Amino acid sequence: MGYLKTNLEKLKNKDEYIYEKLNEYIYQKRDIKEVYGKFKLVTGRDQSQTVEVCAGEKDVRLNSVYNSSREAEKWADKYKNISEITSFIMFGMGNGVFFNAIKKQLNVSAYILFFEPDIELFLFCLESFDMRAILSDNRVALYINGINDKEFYKELSGKINWAMLSTQLVCCHPSYDRLYREEYIKYQFILEQLEKALTANKKTSLKFAKKFTINAIQNLKHIKNSNYISEFIGKIKEDVPVIIAAAGPSLDKNVDILKKAEKKAFILATDTSVKYLLAHGIRFDAIVTVDGRKRVEHLKSEECLDYPMFTIPDARSEILDENHARKIWITGSGYLETLYDRFGYHFPEYNSGGSVATAAFWLAKTLRLKTIILIGQDLAYDGDMTHAGGIKRKVLSVNKNTPVYIEAVDGKKVQTRADWLNYLRWFENEILQLNGETEVIDATEGGAKIAGTKIMSLSDAIDCYCKCEFNFNSILENTPVTFDKEKYTKVCEETAHLKEEFQTIAKAGGEGEAMADRIMLMLKEKQINLNKIEKEQREIRKLQGIIKEQKVYTLLDEYISADIADRIEAAAKNYDSELEQITENMISVKILFVALQKAVDELMPVLEQTLEQM
Repeated sequence: MGYLKTNLEKLKNKDEYIYEKLNEYIYQKRDIKEVYGKFKLVTGRDQSQTVEVCAGEKDVRLNSVYNSSREAEKWADKYKNISEITSFIMFGMGNGVFFNAIKKQLNVSAYILFFEPDIELFLFCLESFDMRAILSDNRVALYINGINDKEFYKELSGKINWAMLSTQLVCCHPSYDRLYREEYIKYQFILEQLEKALTANKKTSLKFAKKFTINAIQNLKHIKNSNYISEFIGKIKEDVPVIIAAAGPSLDKNVDILKKAEKKAFILATDTSVKYLLAHGIRFDAIVTVDGRKRVEHLKSEECLDYPMFTIPDARSEILDENHARKIWITGSGYLETLYDRFGYHFPEYNSGGSVATAAFWLAKTLRLKTIILIGQDLAYDGDMTHAGGIKRKVLSVNKNTPVYIEAVDGKKVQTRADWLNYLRWFENEILQLNGETEVIDATEGGAKIAGTKIMSLSDAIDCYCKCEFNFNSILENTPVTFDKEKYTKVCEETAHLKEEFQTIAKAGGEGEAMADRIMLMLKEKQINLNKIEKEQREIRKLQGIIKEQKVYTLLDEYISADIADRIEAAAKNYDSELEQITENMISVKILFVALQKAVDELMPVLEQTLEQM
């Protein structure tokens, strides 16, 4: 029988967009049999069926014709500690036999992501096999080449953090890497880019996590007179261009020309560029600041304190404290998102790219503006200059001994560094995903070439695109703050409850630490009672559940990341015996519970002071 209809119905419940696109594809083909021209079903000796793909001179079978189940079991056996896996990413689902061999071992909370390189093979498998169990699994997400493959990197970034890298399983359906070589290279490149970005995030997170968490708590007091990004979607006309001013060395060349765009474009100043714009008498519309480590000196000038700010909860609190104007949250990132959700206010998915300039680009894209003009976005050195104003900073090359050169806007070569190269790739990926619906103009007049942009001088770009009047202050004045007096009172009540949540976490942490100690003492003295150990472990899991239920846990989770980093890496280790694994797990559990208690002790005074200021 054909399974296409029933499989598609299950898929519709999971992802209506993919369902509609597959149906569109089938309709365009007129005859579904056209889709299946290069595939055929083959019955194996065990009476199971597999797919044979016509691949040039030699046909390729997706499964063994002798015993496909045994083949899949052997394939799954090479992967260890499957129950500890937090994300499972596979190139090609095939008929599901290989995945089913590993599925039963996966954690119930693991992310499962499939990248399908061939829409026609995917449809053939949906027609030929009952895939309903896989398609209805809430953990499964599909990315199909030609449908939503451009969302793959973005979705990975949203689901996976650096702490999950050591417990991530990346694999490929046997034969798919040979059948779809180019797509497999693309798949590997995306995963490599993700790993680089997450590794960079890890270094920053571990070093500054405590400061970022303190920022997030202290910045709660700015909720009172603030807005959030979703309130501005659609409020700026699509024909108003946005100009993003970064602080690359080329900004010195054309900063004065920016005066021509005042009140004719939405001018966003990255925090690092503000002092240069003010020094040249440029009136911009808003500041973007997202770095919890940003030097206060960048925004110390009295002139900049009355400019509205697009920012995030863990941006540097000292900077937000000094600023007198409206704050607009571009993401909730953790607790703030939970708080806003309770009031029916929802943030769009945030993909910052790692720098203030990429965050500004995301902001323009989210506001659905149709023209984005970049200036000062060099992503490269100008001689030995890294920033406008003749500033020189340390070189961070991919290889410390070998400078990295890439194509410049003028076709020559220009030197870049590791972090800029990552931002460049981020820009190019985001521009690709725009599908030409938004025009991106690179008016930097220097630096690295950003694929997908239209290169113009700033003067020409302003003449071409800045043709209507625009007043962002008027939009702000006509947009009330998110929380009126009555709702803000409820916000204060919600945040005041965080003190009780801190106390609940500290109490659970103390009990959990004692339980871990009792188990480790039993193991040390070889007084092993597996029933008693299992009972204590169940109680520990309950305590961990209580802790994670607290809304404030999202803040503590970041705060303790450096304290538990080594134990996160140990989660992926193979153990010689069950007792060794229990011992190591209890060490990790104790470290976690101690870190949480310490975090509560350190953060409670910060929270109490913030609540007084609210």
